[in-house]
Amino acid sequence: MNPELEDDDDTPWLLRFGTTVGVAFVVAVVGTAPSALRVAKTMPDKGLFAVWAVMGAAALFPAAFLVSLFRGARRGARSFLRDRALTHGTRLFVFGALAPPFVVLFGTVLRAKTHHHALAGVTFSVVAAIVLGGIFAFASRLSTMLESRGERVVKASFGVAFVAFLASVAWVGLRASRAGGPAACVFLDVLAILLASGFGSRRSFADAKALAFVGPPLAAAMLALGITTARELAQPLGDARSEVVLYAPMLDRFSGR
Repeated sequence: MNPELEDDDDTPWLLRFGTTVGVAFVVAVVGTAPSALRVAKTMPDKGLFAVWAVMGAAALFPAAFLVSLFRGARRGARSFLRDRALTHGTRLFVFGALAPPFVVLFGTVLRAKTHHHALAGVTFSVVAAIVLGGIFAFASRLSTMLESRGERVVKASFGVAFVAFLASVAWVGLRASRAGGPAACVFLDVLAILLASGFGSRRSFADAKALAFVGPPLAAAMLALGITTARELAQPLGDARSEVVLYAPMLDRFSGR
């Protein structure tokens, strides 16, 4: 049986804890790559390794929470979508591919054309709710129609919808990065940590005994190194706070501010 479809309730709690911490360590390292690179540019004399250790430590607890959350979501989704998983996935990915560009473009046009902020907010809410409902209805109809064409078409449509969804997210990310500022940094950091956590929540990692053995010590070492380094870099981290808004509260705690 595909390990992704098996239930993991029989996994020993100690193994589950170890793999959760181990995966959280990997997610924290991978998911903070954008923020670590940005901060390292502001303090080139400190070195990327030291900055990355601080950022990874700041993301460790959020990563553990997200991995646990996504694991639970995967279990619930498997029990609910087991028979029509690809059809439901196609529906969600089509919706996810079409909705973000509409929201971004409509918001951009509305902001440029409407100078009354209250009116713009009401207009955006009403129009967005109607259009997003229409997009979801279209995605549902399309996925149902493709399902009737056979298993091969369902699998192909799922892959196309997934690629379209990734392209949509990448497009939104590029627009945000061009806009610059803290909002763009937050978007990229949230996207990175969510993608890393989603991949790390895969069922195959829950049984990785090697990860359960080496993960917790590595996580503890990174946390200790990150806190120590953050105290040494309190002033530079404070100056770079706008680059890491998402992790700023944890960094403030680490550095004693």
